[in-house]
Amino acid sequence: MDDDSSLPLILGGVIAVAMAILNHQQLLAFCHHESLQDGSLLFADATEEPSAKRKRTVYPRPDYHNSAWAIMLREKEDALADPTTKDARLFRRRFRMPYPIFLELVKEIKSAGWKGFTTDATDLGGRGTRPCIPVELKVLGRGNFFDDIPQLSFISEQTIQRVFHEFTQRFALEFFPKHVKFPQGAHLEEILREYKDVGFGGCAGSMDCTHIHYQSAPNSGRHSYVGKEGFATVAFEVVCDHKLRCLGVSKAFPGAMNDKTIVMFDEYVRRIKTECKDVPFTLLGEDGSEFEERGLYLIVDGGYHKCPVQFPVTQDELAFRKQLESVRKDIECFFGILKGRFRILKMPLLYRGIHKLDCIFQTCCALHNMLHSYDGLSLLEKDCEWAGADGDLDPWVTTPEAESAADNSPDLHLFEDDFKDLQGKLVTNLAEMKKRGTVGWRRS
Repeated sequence: MDDDSSLPLILGGVIAVAMAILNHQQLLAFCHHESLQDGSLLFADATEEPSAKRKRTVYPRPDYHNSAWAIMLREKEDALADPTTKDARLFRRRFRMPYPIFLELVKEIKSAGWKGFTTDATDLGGRGTRPCIPVELKVLGRGNFFDDIPQLSFISEQTIQRVFHEFTQRFALEFFPKHVKFPQGAHLEEILREYKDVGFGGCAGSMDCTHIHYQSAPNSGRHSYVGKEGFATVAFEVVCDHKLRCLGVSKAFPGAMNDKTIVMFDEYVRRIKTECKDVPFTLLGEDGSEFEERGLYLIVDGGYHKCPVQFPVTQDELAFRKQLESVRKDIECFFGILKGRFRILKMPLLYRGIHKLDCIFQTCCALHNMLHSYDGLSLLEKDCEWAGADGDLDPWVTTPEAESAADNSPDLHLFEDDFKDLQGKLVTNLAEMKKRGTVGWRRS
C-alpha cells in the first residue's frame, strides 16, 4: 500500500529532472545559434574588396643649414673666435661658454665617438655635433623648455628631449670624473696652501648642501622631499676650494634630509677621513714657532656638527669666528655662480627619475670647472661674490632664522677631544698670523 502511494511522487521527480535537462539543452542551442549569426555578420564583408589604404601625411623636414644657429656658426666663425667682439660675447651669454671652449668640447665628443654626436653630415638627420651641442648648452644655461629650441635650431622637440638626456648622461659618465675629482698630489698641496694663507692650515675645502626644486617628485613619497623650503626638493652636497673650483658632488638626496644625515653618505667626506688622516700640515703656536699636525678637515656651516666658537670669549676667538664665517662663504659663492651660469638649476625640474637629476647637476659642475680652468672666475658672474641661502636670491628661497640653526638647536652633537684641541690650535694660529700681518685672501 505504501509503495503504491509513493509512486506518483517518484514519477513527478523524474519528470521535473527531465524538463530541467531539456530547458538547459534548449538554452545551449539558442546561444550557439546566436554566436553563429554574430560570426556571420562579423565576417560578412570578408569576401568584399579591401578598403582603400589611407595615405600617410609626410611633412618636409626643414633644412637645418637655413636655421639661425647654423647661419651663426657658419657665417660668424671668425668673429666668434675673437673674444673681444660683440658676437663672441653674445655667444657666451647665450650658450654659457666661450667659442674656443665650445670647439674643444665638440672635438672631445667626436674623439670619444658618441653615437649621434660624431659627424656633421649624417647623424641626427644631418644636424651633427656642432649644431646639437648648443641645444644642450641652451637648455642648461638658460633653462629653456624643449619646445623653445626648434624655432632656432630646426630640430624637433622629440629629438631635443632625447639628445639632451643622452648628452647629460654621457657627459656625467665621461667628463665629470675628468674635471671634478678628489684632490691628490700637487692639486691637494695647492688647496692646502690656499687655505693656509687665509689662516686655516689643513683645510681641504668648504662644504654645504644646495636644494633644487623637484616639481616631478613622486606623489607616493612626496613628504620625504619636502623640507624647510616648503616644497619638494632634492639636495646635493658639494665641496669646493677657495678658488671656487668644484672638488666633489654627492648624489641627489630627498630634500627633507638634513645636512648631518647627508654627510654620513658622502664619498668625499669618507675619503677625507680615510685617505687624508695622515696628511701633514703646519700651524703656528703661541710662541710663534711652527709645529706639525696630521689629518685634514672641511669647513661647514651650522647645519653640520658644531665647528665655530659658539660663545667667543677672547678677541682671538672672535676673530677666528669672523674669519671662519668669511671663508665658509666660498661654497655659497660657488652655488651663486653655478646657478647663475646654469639657470636650469634655479627652475623647477620636471624630469622624472633621480638619475636624470644627478646627470644634469654633475654636467653643470663639470662645465663650471672647465670654464674655471679656461679663464678663472668669469666676468660674466661678477655680481655673484655674495649669494643668499644655497646660492640663491629667489623669493621662494628663505634663510632659516638663527633660532632654528644647528648652533642653537637641542639636537645631539658629537664633541671629540681631538676636534676641540684642533679648534684651539687654529684659533692660536690665526692670532699669530694676524700679528705678523700674513693673513691673505686669495681669489682668482
